[in-house]
Amino acid sequence: MNFSCSSLNEKYYFAIDRTDGSLLVSDPNSRLVYRIPTRGETMGERQVLAGTGAKCQAWEKDCGDEGPANMARFTSPRGR
Repeated sequence: MNFSCSSLNEKYYFAIDRTDGSLLVSDPNSRLVYRIPTRGETMGERQVLAGTGAKCQAWEKDCGDEGPANMARFTSPRGR
């Protein structure tokens, strides 16, 4: 994930995890949610928090609800 000026036309959604200060990023293009630690040994290293990258089709009933976050399939993850 590159946040350079050339990628500013992409729409990302950001939040801060109140428990540890990590930056949470949902990327609708890759259909993944990332955690980027802001301190400690892994500071700045992107980790997949949720999603497989596979698209959940509108007619599918089970795209990961009630299951583990790393097995979820998204159509276009967004923040609130």
